[in-house]
Amino acid sequence: MAETKKTDWKAVHKDELTTFVSNFYRTSYSWRESSGYHAKWDKWERNANAIYDPAIKAQKKPWQACMFDPTLTPTNVELTTNALTKVLSGKEKPLGLKPREMGDELQAELHSCILDYEVQRSNFVVADYDVKKEACIYGSGFMKLYWRKQMAPRRVLKEVREGIVEAAIKLRTPRVVGYKEEVEEVIIKNDPVCEKVHIRDVFLEPNSTGMDRVLHRNKNLTYGELLNLSKQKNANGQPMVDPDSVRELAFLKESDKFDSDLTTSQTDKGNDDPPLVRPDYDGKRTVWEYWGPLPRKWVDLEMPEDTDKQREEANAIVPGKALVASGKYFLASEVNPLQSMEPPFVQTDYIRTNGRYGIGVAGLLEGIQDEGNEIRNLRADNVNLSMNKMFGVIEKYLVDVADAVSSPGGVWRFKPNTEDIRKVFMELQVSDVAIAAYRETGDLERKAQETVGNNRVTLGTAGQTKDTNQTLGGMELLRQSAFERFTMYAYIIGCTANIKTAKKLMELSYQNRDVESLKRILGYQPIEILPGEIIPKWAAYKRLPPHELELDYDFIFVDVFKAENKSQKLAAVSNFGQFLASVFPQIDLKPVAEEMARLNDFSPELIHRILAGIESGPMPTPMGMGQGVPSLTKPTRSFSGGEAAPMATSGAPSGPGQ
Repeated sequence: MAETKKTDWKAVHKDELTTFVSNFYRTSYSWRESSGYHAKWDKWERNANAIYDPAIKAQKKPWQACMFDPTLTPTNVELTTNALTKVLSGKEKPLGLKPREMGDELQAELHSCILDYEVQRSNFVVADYDVKKEACIYGSGFMKLYWRKQMAPRRVLKEVREGIVEAAIKLRTPRVVGYKEEVEEVIIKNDPVCEKVHIRDVFLEPNSTGMDRVLHRNKNLTYGELLNLSKQKNANGQPMVDPDSVRELAFLKESDKFDSDLTTSQTDKGNDDPPLVRPDYDGKRTVWEYWGPLPRKWVDLEMPEDTDKQREEANAIVPGKALVASGKYFLASEVNPLQSMEPPFVQTDYIRTNGRYGIGVAGLLEGIQDEGNEIRNLRADNVNLSMNKMFGVIEKYLVDVADAVSSPGGVWRFKPNTEDIRKVFMELQVSDVAIAAYRETGDLERKAQETVGNNRVTLGTAGQTKDTNQTLGGMELLRQSAFERFTMYAYIIGCTANIKTAKKLMELSYQNRDVESLKRILGYQPIEILPGEIIPKWAAYKRLPPHELELDYDFIFVDVFKAENKSQKLAAVSNFGQFLASVFPQIDLKPVAEEMARLNDFSPELIHRILAGIESGPMPTPMGMGQGVPSLTKPTRSFSGGEAAPMATSGAPSGPGQ
């Protein structure tokens, strides 16, 4: 009796996982294409880069103008990106923490120091700018956060010490007598990374609004890098990627053009040159990185499914991560290694919607941009027709038809039997360009400004009318109107994307920072935690899991409304301080000075140095009675000329009964 062939569950599960990832990509790609996202992204990218639509250009005559109006989408995308970045990332510490009722001020400060260090080391500000620009163009931008530990050869100087015998003769320890250069493998990066990921390289679950399932298309890995990963071991002693699959990838030429959605935009930019010829080990490989729920059998590949119980255990869902190369080669799979066990991606929307992607500046200005382009081109065509005269002529009266060309100094020869040239030759009249054509372009610019919120507050109407732009107050009102809109967008982005980024940075720091790194970050400055108990600053730090850190501390981003209201707050605090000094001469105004310095974004150390020499106590009255400060007891004249009501004094009743 023949023995039943044993199922190779490892091979079966590899094939299932590879098929799942490939189908996920195809489904998401087809959904984006059928929903029109690819076509819209192509158009918005052209508009943001001031590229005239090639399809419209192909339909025009050779003499017709095909100019792009750069004052609309490109200008507004840049201005909006800069405004959002300035509001959210223009401060020294764009992200931080503050304690709740059960939190600790000292720990909040220490955690904020850690977070700020990770922000600087991860290149967050630059990546955040790139993400915001993509959000302004496409409506949404994506950032990936991960930890990178990288070693590389570097030339270092090693100390050369004198010999032990020579030092012993001179009764001293060996001292440094020089330096020698050596090549040594050193750690050049052991920090988090914030990386902008193009919207086309992030494939999401169709019609979903969350980030539970994310497929990242990584086109930057070479075969040599994959080979090195196959030789490295993970924490479980297994290869980082499957060596068998890597060997099959050695001389593979990818036949499937996985980035076909980029073809149109690359052609529009003129990036249609052939790819660089690379050595075999430097050839690029498309690697699909899937983050999301997976059956346990696709992580533990050798799990059997012979019985119902085994099948139930094998199909239990766990948060996972999988790598597939070139669409069909299994590389690796594991349980999500991150502390939160969530995909390491953050989505930033310019204007939030109930759909998968947000709305960007290029989308808002799409129709206005098309109209502006064609009005500009029609105006240029009309000018060409007006300057290059058109004529009508009867051919049989011409000596040579080739003479019928409008040019300076040109002569058209007519046959001798022509009695009256006006009967066979006539100029075709073309009307001049009306001034309304130029005004319409200006109206479109104003429409774009109103649609997006960018006001050209320094431009009026060329002196034709008196409008608000020509007054300082009017310009300030327009500036505040634009800034209020960007501030609100920035606030929503801060509450969503920036807070999520801060949490993921602290999550990566919690998993990867060692004690030596914490000492370097926090330093050895002595602090007093209890009366008489002084310890180094790093020793006071309590490492908390991120999910516990959120219970007692709030993640905060830069106060976007502070910049808008700073001048008003400063004026209010200053006026209140003068009022207190005039009414209560013995009052201590040092807290008022501290608050004004804080509103000016002075550091606590600078405030302390400035106010250190000022003793607390009564301050001299800035302006005495009778020198401009109104009387608090006698009635005075109001601005309208009438008598104003007297102000209440300390201990006296207020109101009509006084």
